[in-house]
Amino acid sequence: DVGATAARSSEALSPRAHDTSFEMIAMGCRTLARAALLPRCHAILRHGGTRALVAVVACSDALPVHCTESALAALVNLSNEPHNQLALVAHGLWALLPVVHAPPSARAFELAAGTLANLAANPAARAQLYQAELVLQSARWSGVRAPRDAPDQEDDAEMRRPAAGARRAVALSLIHI
Repeated sequence: DVGATAARSSEALSPRAHDTSFEMIAMGCRTLARAALLPRCHAILRHGGTRALVAVVACSDALPVHCTESALAALVNLSNEPHNQLALVAHGLWALLPVVHAPPSARAFELAAGTLANLAANPAARAQLYQAELVLQSARWSGVRAPRDAPDQEDDAEMRRPAAGARRAVALSLIHI
């Protein structure tokens, strides 16, 4: 059952599981990546799996690269499902952008860029993607650091990630909005 798998895997990735090992985190991410390929993958969102994966990507600086890559593999799979697309744009966009701007590995870059491309395919997500692109370009042009969080969002802090500055003009132009 996708829901039961998502619930167990999400719990393993939960910030409350302070003693969770890196291998356990990677295993939970890989389990969710496989479950995301099943027909009822929207259950992963309902059971907190998408949120847990975004939290892993958001703290990727403190994790081994294989953990980040495993979480991104699950997110790229989930980003094909419309409900997950909207959740990822609302809560995961500012966690994905630093991975695109300063990737820990070539595979992490490909997975994050693939996720953003999948999100751009949803017409309901394009306005937020375009807004993020404008914010990052404006920051780059003015020489100001990019915003640390998504503009005008008051969601859980674990769902947001500092934007890591506009180091390159990659922004969302990668996904050709």
